[in-house]
Amino acid sequence: AVPVNGGNGATFEPDDLLPLSTPSPVEGVSRLRFDQLLDSRGQVVAQGPAIITAARHVADAVLVEAPPLLLAHDALALLPAVDVVLVVAQYALTRIDDARESTSLLRRFRAPILGVVLTNVPRKGKDLRRARRELDGRAGTSLVTPGDVPTEPVPVDSAPTAKLWL
Repeated sequence: AVPVNGGNGATFEPDDLLPLSTPSPVEGVSRLRFDQLLDSRGQVVAQGPAIITAARHVADAVLVEAPPLLLAHDALALLPAVDVVLVVAQYALTRIDDARESTSLLRRFRAPILGVVLTNVPRKGKDLRRARRELDGRAGTSLVTPGDVPTEPVPVDSAPTAKLWL
């Protein structure tokens, strides 16, 4: 595989990425953290897309997990290198205002949004009734619930180009 230039003189050899990765609980899937390759978090902007490009040479698919969008801008810095964005919200913890602000930010940057995943949704029955009682006890707080997740996908224009799980 051809070396990928990451800017600032850094070059990433695709074949050097696999030995740095660690196996995940899912067979055939490995994990590689940006901090294993970068000296500082600030380098994600300049070199992150090159790391993703190098990973594409040695993996069938590359998934990038970024910190929460409203807390860090890593995800926005990596947008030019991704094929699609899958937004993850946690049931009863993600505030509706934060979800709307994140959506607005992603649309402003023309992110190719695939959809939204809502995690930790209680099962029907007792778990759901208990969760609803807990939510009712949080007066004045608007939290994301299944009914709040948009059912219509956001149109995806042609994405610039990635999908760092190897």
